[in-house]
Amino acid sequence: WYIANIENPFTVTAFTKPYSDESVWAMDDKYLIGQTYHYDECLVAFLSDYHIYDMHNGGLCEEKSGSELSQFDISMCDYDQGVILFEAHDEKMATKGLYLWDISDMTAVEPARSYETIDYHVDQAHIDELTQEIYDQYGVSVYYDAEHLKEYSTDYDLIACSDTTQLGYTLVRLKECMAEYPDGFFREIKGERISNVVFCLCDTHDRIDTDTIEDASATVATIGDTLRMSIDVHYWQGLRRIFLHENTHMMENRLEEEMQKISSRNYTEYWYKEMNSPECPPIQHYIWEQTDENLKGVYDVDPDNACYIDWYSKCTINEDHARIMENGIYSESARYFTAPRIDAKSRFLNAMIREAFPCVKNSQQEVFWEQRTGIVDLYQEFPEFIGQR
Repeated sequence: WYIANIENPFTVTAFTKPYSDESVWAMDDKYLIGQTYHYDECLVAFLSDYHIYDMHNGGLCEEKSGSELSQFDISMCDYDQGVILFEAHDEKMATKGLYLWDISDMTAVEPARSYETIDYHVDQAHIDELTQEIYDQYGVSVYYDAEHLKEYSTDYDLIACSDTTQLGYTLVRLKECMAEYPDGFFREIKGERISNVVFCLCDTHDRIDTDTIEDASATVATIGDTLRMSIDVHYWQGLRRIFLHENTHMMENRLEEEMQKISSRNYTEYWYKEMNSPECPPIQHYIWEQTDENLKGVYDVDPDNACYIDWYSKCTINEDHARIMENGIYSESARYFTAPRIDAKSRFLNAMIREAFPCVKNSQQEVFWEQRTGIVDLYQEFPEFIGQR
């Protein structure tokens, strides 16, 4: 196998693959998973063997072989949490999620913990149970029926999904994503102008407004006094990253309200005037062309002077916030925050969120998106923003 360094594709690590017929794919930025087959004469069947490798030294971390996995085929790898999902071949069995390797603490010297099997009974009863749990715990209503999707359509028509499995998987992942946030967060996100928070699970987003992106995986809109996030169920595999992005959009109303109470400065103006270089103005719309002007300040073009992670961050201040939050917790995105302006933006955003949300402010520990920056005090680190009222 040859492992390319994504930051420098000409730097390649090579190691001999032990199985000539092995197929392999990457899992986050550290590990590879290989799959081979062998014929079992007793079962008269080909069985899968799975191997996991440390990318950095080529070491075999753990190997699973034999009949214990023979009834499963890999259908998806979840790079967020080191989860591999399998589907059972036996029609009598419910779809199963097989948590094969927990990669969080794994090293080449000390293999991962053994896999554990968790049943996913994705049927209507399970879906009803999950939607009720989300409402009871977070005060958020989840809808997926055509009537509610039509009610909450705005710049996109939300098309209903009839695939129970896709809906069920999305709800399982959605509940996992919400559980990462501090207790009370989704009730506090309402602020003063919002009475209801709803999530709409849809099959597709059909674009109405041409000044929006095509093939949206998720969107956020304010409809009257309701704050709505819509999620395309086909993107459930990468939902954690999508949810980080879209939930940052959900915070904007609260951030604006709370910053107005403590500062005489408009935080949007401060963001662009103090955080960005005046030579790299935002685009302020979604119709993008690859021009020199539009690429100014983008990390991959000029990392030392970068103001933006990518061109999408330049579209609006909300997208800038969301792209920073979306990338802030992943090791493969750490390079963006070596740019001083992007790092400063990240610290300012985290400081505003901590000040605006009591459940975050009251936490003595870092919340999960603060792990890179640590706790940032808005008053101490950004006194010029607070100003005099």
